[in-house]
Amino acid sequence: MQKDLKNTAILQDEINQLKEKLTYYEKILEQSKQKQESCSENQEKYRSLFDNAIDAVLVMTAEHFVECNQKTEELFGCSKEQLIKKGLLDFSPEFQPDGKKSAEAALKYIGAAFSGEPQFINWQFHRIDKMPFNCEMSLTSIELKGEIYLQVIIRDVSLRVEAERALYERNLQYESLFRNSMLGIWRMEFKKPVFVDQKPAQIAQMILDEGYFSECNDALLRMYSAEAKEELSLADINLFGTNRKEALEYFELFAANNFSTALLETQGNDKHGKEKSFRFSYSGYVEKKILQWVWGIQLDLTEQKMLEKQFLQSQKMEAIGMLAGGIAHDFNNLLTVINGYSDLITSKINVESPVFKNVLSIRKAGEKAANLTSQLLAFSRKQVLQPKIVILNEIIEKIMKMVERLIGEKIEVGKNLAEDLGRIKVDPVKIEQIIMNLSVNARDAMPKGGKLLFRTENFTIDKAFTDRHNGAKTGQYVLLSVSDTGMGMSEKTMANIFDPFFTTKDKATNTGLGLSTIYGIVKQSNGFISVESSPDKGACFNIYLPRVEETINLEDEGMLFKTGTEIEGNETILLVEDAENVREVIRESLEGCGYTIIEAEDGEDALRKVTLSKEKIHLVLTDVVMPKMDGQVFIMRLKPILPEVKVIFMSGYTQDALVKKGEIEQGLDFIQKPFNLIDLARRIRMVLDKSKK
Repeated sequence: MQKDLKNTAILQDEINQLKEKLTYYEKILEQSKQKQESCSENQEKYRSLFDNAIDAVLVMTAEHFVECNQKTEELFGCSKEQLIKKGLLDFSPEFQPDGKKSAEAALKYIGAAFSGEPQFINWQFHRIDKMPFNCEMSLTSIELKGEIYLQVIIRDVSLRVEAERALYERNLQYESLFRNSMLGIWRMEFKKPVFVDQKPAQIAQMILDEGYFSECNDALLRMYSAEAKEELSLADINLFGTNRKEALEYFELFAANNFSTALLETQGNDKHGKEKSFRFSYSGYVEKKILQWVWGIQLDLTEQKMLEKQFLQSQKMEAIGMLAGGIAHDFNNLLTVINGYSDLITSKINVESPVFKNVLSIRKAGEKAANLTSQLLAFSRKQVLQPKIVILNEIIEKIMKMVERLIGEKIEVGKNLAEDLGRIKVDPVKIEQIIMNLSVNARDAMPKGGKLLFRTENFTIDKAFTDRHNGAKTGQYVLLSVSDTGMGMSEKTMANIFDPFFTTKDKATNTGLGLSTIYGIVKQSNGFISVESSPDKGACFNIYLPRVEETINLEDEGMLFKTGTEIEGNETILLVEDAENVREVIRESLEGCGYTIIEAEDGEDALRKVTLSKEKIHLVLTDVVMPKMDGQVFIMRLKPILPEVKVIFMSGYTQDALVKKGEIEQGLDFIQKPFNLIDLARRIRMVLDKSKK
């Protein structure tokens, strides 16, 4: 019995243990079930997050993708099936934007991520259609089912990168515009706050007192001859006006006009005190009732203003030149008649006769008037030049004794002539005139004596020179420098010395055409003239004449200085001149020399006379400017009829009928009105005799 009870007790204990184990296993089973449910729920949540993420999310091995979400398909423009089994490099260009090879960079980043170092990089992919896009990409190692994978998260940042690139390019464009602009650009900031609720006058005062240049470009520095913005101080009110009051007025207007200005003009100075002209505008930025900064843009008008002044000056000179040229033809015809008949009368009356003296006075007055007309034509650049290839040194040597006699013993004359001096093409008579005029001016500037120096050299005018000397042109030149140790000139005087009728000498005896004549000759010879002078420091005139490569014609084209019967002849001359009184005095003079004269009043009349003439015509003396048919057209039509006939043109002023740029065409014979009748006879004899050689 006891044994049965003992066995029952043991059995009960075993049953209880089994119950406890069953309860434990049920509890374990319940926990496992809960874990499975939780895991399933987490998997569903992860899948939901994975599938609905706003970024592309992929799972990949070291070589290829094994999983991806829907955003990845959208981003790469292809299906999941087209992505799986492909890797990063299948959707990457050969090179990344930073120049690195995609294969090398990808290998490095993937290796680091598998080693437990998360990678966050900028990368460029392309869609399946090869359209590139920029992204931010993270690579992180994860464990799935006991295997290590990489989780790849890709965010498309193409729009942001494009915006950053556009901003960068705009900044570059601004920087380039700012640095390379020909306009002066500056930015002004303030040491103390400038409150905009003050009166405009107070704001203007604070701008000048507290403002400083925080930024400026190279163009602005050049305008003020400065090298750094620190050299530009607002304390120097010449930056904004000729004085502080004017600068205050500008900024008061600026403040009153809602902190902006229209285009304004002002005078200022650069760092060295040189006067400058500017056009400018300002624009201010206001925030929280404080003027934060002011931007300014300005244009240097100095050269433009100078050119405008020169243009007005040239217009003034051109007007006088037009006047001179307009009257020269008729006036020289009248002088030809006056001087011609004076010569004829003096050749026919006794020297002891009272009338001889009167006629001689008329002749001298006529010569003076002719010289005046010649000077006006020279100034107006409408005289006729007869240029030749010459060496300047030879002209200087030729007239040096005449210069020494002209200026007197008190003045020492020196020469410094270049040995290898180039050739120039000029009218040698006009160059002699320049030298004589400058010598006379130097003599008058040194009443107590001094030194006059003539210097020549080959000179190259480059861009740097033309930048400093308006009107100069680059090229190879011969320089004639004439300097003296006289009283010199002020800047005001130098600004007017080439003006016609301007003179500092006795106006009763000086016309004021000397330097204007030189100016006209130099300009008409395609040269350039400049002056250096200051009071009590003397003056130096620098004349630049273009060098040429042409050779000198050794044939003597000079006048044959013949006298008496040597200027007479028996040939027949066709005289073509529309002014009857001029025609008469020439005819009477040449008939007195033995010539037979056929008269014609214009080109058409002359052609008729040639057709009807039974005489052999040896020479034609024709005016250039005539009605119906001018001299040049007449000769062109005459040459086929009389190919061997010799021709001498004559004119008091010709603009384009005979000459090009004021120069006689090579090979033509020309005599300028008003001329001396004896000189005319000599010229005719020279041309006729030359044809017999």
